[in-house]
Amino acid sequence: MVEVIYLIEGEVTVDQISVSITENVKKINDSTIMGQTAYFGDAYEVSQDCVGEPWSSMIIPKILTVPVGGNTLVKCTSFYDNEMGFSHRMAELAMIFAAK
Repeated sequence: MVEVIYLIEGEVTVDQISVSITENVKKINDSTIMGQTAYFGDAYEVSQDCVGEPWSSMIIPKILTVPVGGNTLVKCTSFYDNEMGFSHRMAELAMIFAAK
């Protein structure tokens, strides 16, 4: 599990953050051979729930925001299956090398 905390300039809502994450996940996945990132609903409660998933990062939408002096503190959680995600990235790398 990875927990990331950002301090974003200005006041932003959870909906704005969700839209931004969705757009960036699409950009990340479109730039690779295999998708690397997924933005899920409530499918993942704990890291055990993602065992066997090929993603390098599975972001869950339980985003916490706290206003801080005109800015926004944001906490976001992501899960990953260390073995399966890594294996998929190595297969992707082999495909890139093979194409060269």
